[in-house]
Amino acid sequence: RHQAQRLLQIFVRLCTHPLVNGIMGNIIYPLWADCPALTRVVVVGYPALSLSMLLLQTFVGMWLVEFLFDCSINGLLKFHPWSLFISAFYRNMMSGGFAFLMALFEVYMVMVQFPSREKAMGSTAFVLWMLAVNGLVNVVYLVMMYIQYLTFNQMAYFMPNTGLWPLVMVNLTLHLLADPQGSTSFWGLAQIPNKWYPLALVGIFSLINGFRIMWDFVAALIVGYGYAYARLDRF
Repeated sequence: RHQAQRLLQIFVRLCTHPLVNGIMGNIIYPLWADCPALTRVVVVGYPALSLSMLLLQTFVGMWLVEFLFDCSINGLLKFHPWSLFISAFYRNMMSGGFAFLMALFEVYMVMVQFPSREKAMGSTAFVLWMLAVNGLVNVVYLVMMYIQYLTFNQMAYFMPNTGLWPLVMVNLTLHLLADPQGSTSFWGLAQIPNKWYPLALVGIFSLINGFRIMWDFVAALIVGYGYAYARLDRF
C-alpha cells in the first residue's frame, strides 16, 4: 500500500511540473483537440485503469489483473479467453521508470495514430476493429511463445502480452503501407521507405530494450503486414 501511495504522489508531482505543463500546452492539447470520443476514452482510461489496478492490488492482490488481462499461455489455459481481446487496454505503468516513460509515449502515439482511423471508420466500428486486431496479434504472439516454450524458453509459458503498443504498431504499419513507394523521416535522422519503416522502428525499440527481441512488436508487424497485403480493409 505504501508503494502504491508513493507512486501516485510521484505521478501527481510529475503531472503538475512546469515543464510538463509547457509540453501539454504546446503539443498535447492540439492533439487532444483533434481526438474523437473513443480515442479520448482510451487516452484517459489507459493510465486510469493502470492506477486503479495498482490501488486494488494493495487490497485484493494480483488475481484480478491476472483474471482480466493475463494474455499468456498460462492465462489462456485457465480459460480466460477474453484476455485475447482486452489485454491491450492494460499495462502496469508503475512497474518502473522506463515502463512509465514508455507508457506515456504509448499514449502520445495513440493520440497521433488513432484519430484518423476512428474518424474514417466511426467509433463503433473502430472499437470492434481494436478488439479484433488485438485478438489477431495475441494469437500470433501466443503461437510464438508456445514455440519458445517447447524449444528453448520455458518462461515463455507465463509471458503475457499487454498494452497498446501492438495496436499502435499495426495502425502505423497500415498507414505507411497505404503509400509503399513513399518515405518517412526517421525522427529527422534519415528518410526510410515506408515499407521498411515499421521494421526499423521495431529494431530501434529492441536496441533500447537491451538488444532483446520484443515479441509483441514482432507479432504486431506480422499482423500489420499481413493485414495490408491481404487487403483485409475490404471486409
